[in-house]
Amino acid sequence: MATAKYWITNSRLPLWLPKPKNTLSIQTWHGTPLKKISNDMDEVHMPDTSTNKYKPNFLKEARKWDYLISPNSYSTEIFKRAFNF
Repeated sequence: MATAKYWITNSRLPLWLPKPKNTLSIQTWHGTPLKKISNDMDEVHMPDTSTNKYKPNFLKEARKWDYLISPNSYSTEIFKRAFNF
């Protein structure tokens, strides 16, 4: 991953993984968001995180994406808002 020209993924990558300068990141996401995601969530109830940690970490990761592919216009609007993309 350190020397790849492209990263193509449909889920989150670890925050500790830095994106190399010359790598293009393409996020395809996984499915249509029929629930609140990322920035749209009021409260996060997951092991080893809190709402105050989860949202900034998620948005930090989204800033690594060069492209975010959306399956439909419904998802596009949600992704823009939820990921500040």
